[in-house]
Amino acid sequence: PLGVYDFIKRSSLLNFTKNGFLDLAKTVKTIATAEGLEAHGKTIMVREALSSFNPTMPPLSKMRIRRD
Repeated sequence: PLGVYDFIKRSSLLNFTKNGFLDLAKTVKTIATAEGLEAHGKTIMVREALSSFNPTMPPLSKMRIRRD
C-alpha cells in the first residue's frame, strides 16, 4: 500500500559556521570534481566568495556558473 512518505521528497539541510564551511570547501570541491559535478564545485566557489574576502577568487561578475 502507498503511504504519505511515498509522496514526500526528503532533503537534508546542513548548517555550518563560516569557518566550518571554509574548512570543508576544498574537500567538497575535490569530491565534486572527482564525481564530474562541476556545477556543485562552482557553487562552493560562489559561496566562498560571498562568505569571505579571497583575493585569488575572480569577482562574482566574472564567474561563469552555467555553460549555456
